[in-house]
Amino acid sequence: MSKKIMFFLAGILLLTIILLTIQPWYQKPFKDIEAADIESATVQLIPPDVTLTLDEEVVNTLVELLHTVEIGREDDTYFELVGQSVIYTITMTDGTILNINAVNPYIGINGVGYLCRGDASDALGRLGNRIRQ
Repeated sequence: MSKKIMFFLAGILLLTIILLTIQPWYQKPFKDIEAADIESATVQLIPPDVTLTLDEEVVNTLVELLHTVEIGREDDTYFELVGQSVIYTITMTDGTILNINAVNPYIGINGVGYLCRGDASDALGRLGNRIRQ
């Protein structure tokens, strides 16, 4: 093989390794969040337009689910969907407020929609409905 082909193949291999390492197509926006960082949290279910305050045990479960959230490209299609919205409002100990709207297969984070990988959005919706019961 010529040196040009070898350098080309080595470059492709290096690029592939970099892309597989950083995975720019999916991100975990909540990977660093911890229950201790949360001052308070509520969930609003629409319908039936009910807002509930989360206790410590549910906050721990919420954090575990948030760790599984993987978002892809920005996509505000979820605004057009018909069905139930499960909206978590999380107040962090530093005063930051997160609004997370789970509408399977999408997730809204502070008003920006994203395609959500896997069933994390659905799991957040199920958690919200389970709290209501």
